[in-house]
Amino acid sequence: MKRWIASPADPGAAADLEKAGFSSFMARILAARNIRSLSEAERFLHPRLEDLGDPLSMKDMDRALARLREAMDTGQSIAVYGDYDCDGVCAASILYLALRDLGARVQWYIPDRFQEGYGLHEDAIRQLHARGVNLIVTVDTGITALRQAQLARSLGVDLIITDHHQPPTERPAALAVINPKQPGCPYPDKQLCGAGIALKLVQGLLGRVPEEFLDLAAIATVADLVPLLGENRILVHFGLKQLRNPGRPGVRALIDAAGLSGRPITAGHLAFQIGPRLNAAGRLETAEAAFRLLTTDDPREAAHWAEGLNRLNRERQQLCDEIAASALEQVERHPEWREHRSLVLAGEGWNAGVIGIVASRIVERHHRPTLVIAVEGSDAKGSARSIPEFDLYAGLKEVADLFDKFGGHPMAAGFSLPAARVAELRRRFAEVAAARLTPDDLRPRILCDAEVALDQIDLSLVESLAPLEPHGLGNPAPRLFVRAAPVLESRTVGASAGHLKLTVGTQEHPVAALSWGRGDDIRLLAQGVRFVHLVGRVGVNEWNGRRTVQLELDDWRPAHKVPILSQR
Repeated sequence: MKRWIASPADPGAAADLEKAGFSSFMARILAARNIRSLSEAERFLHPRLEDLGDPLSMKDMDRALARLREAMDTGQSIAVYGDYDCDGVCAASILYLALRDLGARVQWYIPDRFQEGYGLHEDAIRQLHARGVNLIVTVDTGITALRQAQLARSLGVDLIITDHHQPPTERPAALAVINPKQPGCPYPDKQLCGAGIALKLVQGLLGRVPEEFLDLAAIATVADLVPLLGENRILVHFGLKQLRNPGRPGVRALIDAAGLSGRPITAGHLAFQIGPRLNAAGRLETAEAAFRLLTTDDPREAAHWAEGLNRLNRERQQLCDEIAASALEQVERHPEWREHRSLVLAGEGWNAGVIGIVASRIVERHHRPTLVIAVEGSDAKGSARSIPEFDLYAGLKEVADLFDKFGGHPMAAGFSLPAARVAELRRRFAEVAAARLTPDDLRPRILCDAEVALDQIDLSLVESLAPLEPHGLGNPAPRLFVRAAPVLESRTVGASAGHLKLTVGTQEHPVAALSWGRGDDIRLLAQGVRFVHLVGRVGVNEWNGRRTVQLELDDWRPAHKVPILSQR
């Protein structure tokens, strides 16, 4: 059973916000997001581009800008070196387009996931040097490129690294390293994604906020699962506004291909429809289609690339289903693994481009740090996903001697290693997880922001919560707790009766509540359950021109099972 936990909210901060004019309901939700004062609340609820930080306060930004201007002034050849995921492609597109528009001699390079793998590669540096490149600027990669930086220097190629991944102890010997997470960088916002940092570099070049690239920055920020707080919230807020009427042919074609034309684009659309299509190129083939889509000025060419991404995304979905089924079957065949506080699953012939998605699915099912590994002969590549209670990057560092290379964040990581070491990795990583996780940590948590009465759930409540958007990591949609709601009706919906629909409340004020994937729960309700406790998010259902409020449930349980909202 999932744990229902009251979101930690400082009572003093909630009281101060209520005194400042917020309802007690909204004051608690804001306090749960660590907002403590009226000025912080205003900044959160009403984002402004003026609140974006000065890029020159980033360590090495002045050196990077000076070298870029020198290259442009003297007609030197610049290469933008990106990554093949959505963040890397958006970051490369932002910097490439900005430099192109400034008249620079600029080219691009994104490695092939399957032939080269992640990161800045020595062969690529040699290729770019042979093409006459004088300056390489990385985006979303390079922070661990120690040997590669030395090679570039030996060839006389200057290297600027922009990255947002966790820096290693030793810093690459590049001309400039721009990463707010590196020691000695005073920039206050440490959570920008790769495209966000590329945008800051362009902001420094132009001397203004490059509003024309906020759409790409927003897509990357949501897709890369960085917290939608601080500058990230500002970028996504204004990027979504730009996406309502996209001027970029590739973005417009992508929205059309996703079936979103004429609809207000939300952060959810970026996470589940736009981002996956851009990611599909690098997962199954190369990232060229995604990059060319985002950088073309030709609507017909954009439609061509967008349709190609649609096709790849369908293939990606099928591959994910097949590999996830195989991985889950492994867990069933090895019940002893379910006793571990982590899972390490490996398969010969699994597509390395989609194993990160598969790892996320396994985490959803089993709620423990999960490593999914694609084995090809004597080599193995892995992707890892975690739960909030476990810092994945720190955990992998404890077994780093097993890897050829690894990197990532607290919630996601990638690595490579010899296939012969997979069994040892499973054993040792299980020991790390056992030392860091308790049995309670393996029970999924649902953070409840506030309790609400059924008669408060209406369209005005939905409208009052709208300023909290955009939602995502770090700022989820508020989860509301409803105590002992009377059940008026219960039935299954969906082609395979896979979902549960409840109508709760009174005949005068009925409220619809949907629970995705829990159609089997109808059997429990059929046993005479008359009252239910609910946790969910409020939204609007539009049907035949009629707008009604509905709850999208995260969980429910019969009211005789008294819920205790624990504090942790």
